[in-house]
Amino acid sequence: ISMMACKVSDIRKCNLPKNDALNCNAQPGHELDSKQKGWLFDLDRRATGFCRRKRINLLLKGYSEGCSCTVVFALSSNCGSDAYPQGVAIGRQDFFGGPFIIGPIIGSEECCLPMLRELIHCHFDFTSDSSNDIGVTFMVSNHMKLVENLLGVFNMARLWEFPSMSLDGESVYRNGDGSYLVMMHPTLG
Repeated sequence: ISMMACKVSDIRKCNLPKNDALNCNAQPGHELDSKQKGWLFDLDRRATGFCRRKRINLLLKGYSEGCSCTVVFALSSNCGSDAYPQGVAIGRQDFFGGPFIIGPIIGSEECCLPMLRELIHCHFDFTSDSSNDIGVTFMVSNHMKLVENLLGVFNMARLWEFPSMSLDGESVYRNGDGSYLVMMHPTLG
């Protein structure tokens, strides 16, 4: 697990090349409709091998006054808005002006950077928090190529690195499909 960190400004000023094959659509977590929640629950179950509906619902609605959450779905550009997403990213801010905690991010590594950029841009537009000095943190699980890309593209810092969590000597997410890129913060699950 690699703990990554940067400032909002590092992601905002990054000039990623446009990925014409991908549309990233963001909205506040509490505004997801039942179909979008179904996609999210299914993607998470496939990625982790666990049903975490309660934890994800808590993440979406917030668990304290002033908590906000943004969700980004990555959809193929050549499909309609009803197409099953290729990935999802969620970020939360526990209070106005507080750090932005990202996770989970589920999908391919190619989807991750565009979703991450959209997540930052839209969350801070939705919440009217214009500070560029807010810290952004997240934990990448077993995707070292993604870590290297993040270090090079977004001016990220790797705060620490530890072996992945295990359960009886095996990966906690051994029943997942490998698409669990960024972990949900352990305070939630």
